[in-house]
Order: sequence, then structure tokens, then C-alpha cells
Amino acid sequence: MHDASNSPASSDDSLSSGETSGSSLTFGRRVLGALRLDPSVYTEVEHDPAAIGQAALVVALAGIARGVSAISRGEAPGIFDSVLIAFIGWGIVTTLLWIVGVLVDRDTSGFFELLRTVGFAASPLLLLVVVAVPGLSTPGIAMTIVVGIHAGAAVALLVAAREALDISTSRAAALCAVVVGLLAVAVGLLVRHVISRIDAIIDLIASAATQ
Repeated sequence: MHDASNSPASSDDSLSSGETSGSSLTFGRRVLGALRLDPSVYTEVEHDPAAIGQAALVVALAGIARGVSAISRGEAPGIFDSVLIAFIGWGIVTTLLWIVGVLVDRDTSGFFELLRTVGFAASPLLLLVVVAVPGLSTPGIAMTIVVGIHAGAAVALLVAAREALDISTSRAAALCAVVVGLLAVAVGLLVRHVISRIDAIIDLIASAATQ
């Protein structure tokens, strides 16, 4: 009698199942390593082009966690907006790091190598979901947790930049500080522009209402 378990199809199914399981284990191990600020994990992700999907998943989950955290504290934005903001921030931070680090400072890294490591640097933000736990969502406790988690994410970004660009810790810290400063200026200019446009619309409506 023919043993179906020895058929090529069964072997392929087993291999596919093993690859999926291995991929899941790799993702979990990498996220935990990124949370522990393990430099070898960031280096591994840097040199694995296939990890771009995992990096995007980390960013998406971080956005969801931030959205859940905001909702539990009665704040905006919601989950969808938080995920969108997370992806936009991922792209902007990576671009600024690449421009300043590679084009200006002549450090060594490909854009997508940096994109992957910066994506995994969002791993600490997954912990924001704990703010939704009853008893931890009170203003004082929640703010302490949120600040601590974002501080951890900042350190993770430093490690990611250091490993991807192959530079010292002090140089990575300086680079991240420059990027954060540029980002703050850009956000400030954007907010000022939006406010000025809103004021102009309000003045236009008020003027039309008095006529």
C-alpha cells in the first residue's frame, strides 16, 4: 500500500510548515533581542533583506500598541491613525538618519539596511499596551510608563543606528540627537503652517459671516 506520508506533497507540506514555524520563532527571538538592546540582533536584521517584512510588522504592532495606550487614557489618535503615524515616522527617521549619517557624515549603510534596523528599534513601543491594563491607566502611573518606554525606544534607535552605520556609541548618540532636532524643527514648522492656515480659514469665515 502506498504511504501518503512519504509522498512529495506531504514532504513539501512538512517543509512549508517547518519554514513558517522557524520564521515565527526567528521573529519572536528578534523582537525579544531588540527589546534587550542586543547588538547582534540589529546586525543580523541589517544583513537580512528578508527581514523588511518583520520590521514593518514591528512598526505596525508598535502603532497598534500606541493607539491602544492612547484610547485607554482617553487621548487621540486612535489605532488606525497611530499605525499610519508609526509608518510615516519610520520612513522620516530612517531618511534623516541616512541623509545625515551616510550622505553628510560618510558613514556606511544602505538605506534599506538602516530601514530594517530602525523598524526593529520600535520594539520597546510594543510595551505601551500595558498602559491599558486596569490600574495602570491612571494619569500619573501611565505617564511614567509611557515616558520610560519611549526612553527605551530612543536607546534602541541609538543601538540600531550604531550597528547599521558601524560607528561608535557616542557618534550614534550625536547623530540621533541631530536627527531628533531636525525632526522637531520640521514638526514645529508643519504645526505653525497648519495653525496659520486654520487661522486664515477662520478669518475668512468670520469675514463672510459679517457681510
